[in-house]
Amino acid sequence: MKAAVATFSSLLVALLACSDGFSPPAGLPFAAASYACWSATAIELAAEPITQGGGSPAYPYVSVMIQELPNNLRRGTWLAPSDTATAYYLTGPTQYETGSGRLTIVRVFGMKVVEGIVDLQFGSRRIAGAFRAGWVFRPVTCV
Repeated sequence: MKAAVATFSSLLVALLACSDGFSPPAGLPFAAASYACWSATAIELAAEPITQGGGSPAYPYVSVMIQELPNNLRRGTWLAPSDTATAYYLTGPTQYETGSGRLTIVRVFGMKVVEGIVDLQFGSRRIAGAFRAGWVFRPVTCV
């Protein structure tokens, strides 16, 4: 199984790097990158557009928190759950499920666009595909 995940991820990276097209995760065609609490970056995948200055995306959505400042974000792969990344599938303000898998950043265009792939498992739900996330600036409340 480990080899299959590595092969699948490698194939997606190669396809994304070699083409202008991409295939977002089923049902989650919109993506955004933003500053998150505790010096982290959030990559969010949603069913509806994610807007500037607004709050969280409309439910349900996926959020992967990467322990990296937005201006230090670079190519690489983050495994979740780990000390460097956590993945959540959120269905309401206090309803979420923690997932496992990986997020790979293929390209970063400053604080404008982040491109990559996700391959995450939340119980019986698999979220896999490419994303092109524009930066969204919004207020963040950390508790």
